[in-house]
Order: sequence, then C-alpha cells, then structure tokens
Amino acid sequence: MDFDTLIKSLSNAKRRTDDEYRAKCPAHNGTSSDSLAISRGDNGDALLFCHAGCTYKDVVTALGIKQKTKTAVRTTGKLASPNKHPKQKPIITQVYQYTDEAGAVLFEKVRLDPKSFRVRVPSGNGQYVWKIGNTRRVLYNLPAVIESDVIYIVEGEKDADRLNSLGLVATCNFDGASANRQKPKWATEYNPFFADKTVFIFPDNDEPGDSHAANIKQQISDLAKSVKIVDLPDLDPAGDVSDWLNNGGTVDKLLDICKRDQPIKHKWKIRTLKDAFQELTPTEYIIDPILPKRSLSIWFGAPGSLKSMILMDLTFAIMAAGEFIPGRQNDKMLCSKARVLWIDLDNGNDVLKERLSAMARARNISEDENGFIYVTMPDPWLFISDVNSQMDLKALINDFKADLVIIDNLSTITGDIDENSASMVRVMAPLRAMTAELDTAFILIHHQRKGGAGAGGRAGDALRGHSVIEASLDYAIHIANDESSNIANIKCTKARRFKFDDFKAKYNFEHKEGTNDLDIVWFSSPVLRAGTNEVYDAIVKMLELNVTMTQEKLKEDVYDYLDRKYSKPKISSWMKEMAEVLDVIDIKKGPHNSKVMSLKNA
Repeated sequence: MDFDTLIKSLSNAKRRTDDEYRAKCPAHNGTSSDSLAISRGDNGDALLFCHAGCTYKDVVTALGIKQKTKTAVRTTGKLASPNKHPKQKPIITQVYQYTDEAGAVLFEKVRLDPKSFRVRVPSGNGQYVWKIGNTRRVLYNLPAVIESDVIYIVEGEKDADRLNSLGLVATCNFDGASANRQKPKWATEYNPFFADKTVFIFPDNDEPGDSHAANIKQQISDLAKSVKIVDLPDLDPAGDVSDWLNNGGTVDKLLDICKRDQPIKHKWKIRTLKDAFQELTPTEYIIDPILPKRSLSIWFGAPGSLKSMILMDLTFAIMAAGEFIPGRQNDKMLCSKARVLWIDLDNGNDVLKERLSAMARARNISEDENGFIYVTMPDPWLFISDVNSQMDLKALINDFKADLVIIDNLSTITGDIDENSASMVRVMAPLRAMTAELDTAFILIHHQRKGGAGAGGRAGDALRGHSVIEASLDYAIHIANDESSNIANIKCTKARRFKFDDFKAKYNFEHKEGTNDLDIVWFSSPVLRAGTNEVYDAIVKMLELNVTMTQEKLKEDVYDYLDRKYSKPKISSWMKEMAEVLDVIDIKKGPHNSKVMSLKNA
C-alpha cells in the first residue's frame, strides 16, 4: 500500500511533516495516540514502525493489508523494507519560485518524485546551491499579495496555484505547517504584508493545519483589516482546499463559505445557547436527595466523627437497594441499586475487612454479592495529579462499570501537592472531569479544620484545605458525632443542586460473642428513650416537674441538675433536637417573645 492511501485509511493519523505521520498502533491495546510511525519511502511506499515492538506482520494484519504490496516496516533504528528495491533517482516534477517585491527570484522550492521537497538558491549560470542558508524568506506569490486587498493563505504552493488559477490571490510560507507545541514556521517578517488587508486562512484538515492557522491569525490580527479561519465542509482527514475543489467545490461556493460566520474551532468543546436550551432529563439519584449520579461530593468531619462508617453503611444500603438511615418518619432516603468501588488509603486491610463484613451482615448481604469491590493500600499508590494514576483509576472504573467511587481519604491522594494551595486544582479538576467522562459519582472522605469553622464562620469553612476544593464540589457534607450518644449530625454545607435538610444517624453495633470484634454494624434514625442519654433524661425530668418552662429557665435548671457536666450550648442543642427531630417537646410563644416549652402528650 502506498503512503498516501495508507494515511487516508487511518482516521487517527496526525501529520508531523508532509512525509511523516503518527497514529495509534492498531496491533496492540496501548493508550498512546502516536505509537505507530508512518514515513514515506523513496518509492512512495509507507514505512511503518511500532514503538511498542509490534512486528511488521502484526501491524499489517491489524490494518487489513494483504502482503502483496511494498509496504515496509521498521523493526530497528532505521527504516527497512521487507522487499529490497533499488534506490530510485529523484526526478524534478515541479518548481515553485519565491520572489522579492519586484519579482526577482530569491529561492525555489522543488518537488521531486518520489515525493519529497527541497529548497535551492540560484547561484548564477543556471547553477544552484541546494540549501536556503541565510537567503531572505518571503511569501509565495509576494508581488500579487502586495497589490491585492483580499488574500487567501493556504498551506502549500499547490493549493496556492490552484486558487490563483481561479482568479484569487493566494499565498503560503515555503516550509509548511508545524504541529502544536512545535516551533511555528510562520516567520514574523511575513506579517507587515497583511496590513489593512482582508485575510482568509484555509488550514489542512489535521492538527498541524489547525495549529498553523491559529498561529498565523494570532500574528497578523492586529495588522490586518480582518482575519478569518475557514473550515471547509465535508473535508476528509488531512484534506486541503484542492481536495475540496476536486470533490465538487467551486470558487463561488468557496467565496460564499468565506462570507459565513465560522463556528469556533478549538480543542475545548464549544457550546451555544442552542445547547443550553435543549431539554434536560431530570436529575437521577443513587440516593435521593443526597447523592446524584455523575456528581463529586466530600463528606468531612473531625477524627472519630464516624464519617467512614456512615459511608460504609451508605454503600451497603445501595447494595441492598434499601433505605439509608432507616427509621425516619418523613423524607425517607431510598437507594437505587448501583455498583460501588471503595478505595481505602487509610484504614488498611484488617480494619476494613472487619467493618465491611459487619456492615454487610447487618443488611443480610451475601459474600457472593458482585456489585461491590474494594482496593486497600494500592501499589502503585493513587496520586490523582499523576496522569498514569488517572489512567489506572479510569481503567478499573471502566472494567468494573462502577456507578459510585468512594475514596478514603482525600489527603492521601494529593501526593506532593499542599492541600492548602491553589495547586489542589490539579487534584480536583481530574476528579470533576471523570464524573462526566465515566458517568460516575465520586465521594471523597476528608477532614475538617482544627477548631471547625470558628466563631461566626459558616459551616462550610470547617472543610480543610484550599477553597478550590469546595469550589469543585457538587455537595459538601459535614459530619459531627456526639460521642455520649453515638448520634452523628449530618449537615449539607454546599449544594450545587438541591440543599437537603440536616439529619441524624445513630451508630448501632454488636460484638462477636466473647470478643471486641464487630459482628454487625448499622446506622438508624435516632429514637431516644429514657435511660439512653442523661441530657435527654434531665430535660424530660424538668418538664415533668414543672409542666411548662421558658427555654432559658429549662436550660439553666438542666445545667445545674447535671452539675454543669455539659455546656449550655450542648443542652440547647438537645432541646432543639427534641423539638425539631424527635418531636417530643412543644414550643409556644410566651411573654416578651420568650419560648415556652412543654412535653408533648404530657
């Protein structure tokens, strides 16, 4: 197969020069997009080389090439053909002259057969020096460029001559396009010739063409009257304006396309209001309303706040397609069954096994359940800012088809990035992107700042680390555990969508007989009864003795009754809890805007 035919058969081929392309090798399951090098041989055949070591036979078989062509393969440091051919002497097929403003030839670009290009400079008496050296670089067709008010920039002399033959004035630079991140080939000395002119740029339909056109536009925009990059419709990969004309295009169609507004072409995906106005499907939840699909959340709290345990319970509520925190009278949190991947970088295998098995037993989930997998203390370690780590994580998520990924905890995956610096965007941005790319929800377990939010601060200020962490989230959820009752308060401190109300979770557990090892563990909505919490019992006792009391009087009496063992804010918190969550206290307005409390059903 010849070089040009092979390039057109590879949809992912990226041009480096006219005679060299790179593509993803079809013979092995690699991730590199440029592992296969394709070069033009002296006889026009395609020479192939896989950097991963695939053999010639592997590559041509994967490409569907029957071995009756002269297509070659490189298996060592040099290109080599399986069939030896005598070296063909190049023949000049075309000469493109580059002149100064007055039309004097400065240098020539020569096209050879087999296809290649060389530059030569006239030295007198019909002789040439076959290198450009210090010769002045100029634009192709320069005298016509100077005289015309409208200029068409293309990528090669063949295309320029084609447009010039149609009555347009076209030009190019002699050395073609360069790929993105390579040194641009458009010289700054070309720019003044476009002052006050209307310029249209026709890039070849590949990455070097786009990069070349963008560089030209950037350089001449301040000088030219206007500059527009024109993307021709229905152009094959690596195609150019000549190909477009050969496939039925006309000069009138070309001029009409130049008049139209061009869609913005960028590596980023550009959307318009038409996209914004498209009807959205209703938000889907794994747990309504606290865990949407395709979301990034953090659950954070102080050490001992039960955050990891609560999220394990959440995991197995999902496994059972049951209710998260059962026992709530209203707003039950029902779970959709989903596949969960748990990544532990904190507890270690023994602790994790004990907790996971205890949680599963509490939900009657069999050890044969295949909708849950976990990784503990992975090797190599997971560092989200590292591209290789990202690829490893994506591969695992895709292979398992995970709907939810829980990472315990954020501070262990940041590597050498300070979580209090703006560089945390290198951790959070990839996770944010993965939620959409992989159609997956992520929950990160994290710590709160020492001292929490501080006096007068908002609840979200307790989240440890740089503000870029919170900014990247769909949900931030704070967990605070009352160790005297093993009841955790769960509060949504940030919501990109619906902000749900606070709720409570009671930690319940049983040990294996004769040991301190966990047998079953579960969380439920707290239902307090006499004898289970002394603050609760003291509040009930005071109200039973006095029937009605102002909020301040009740707080003071409980404070004294318990020998000042608990702070007044803690007692106030329990009074509020008993009124708003447990619904055992009735509050009415009293004299001077006071709040009068009494037991319900007393």
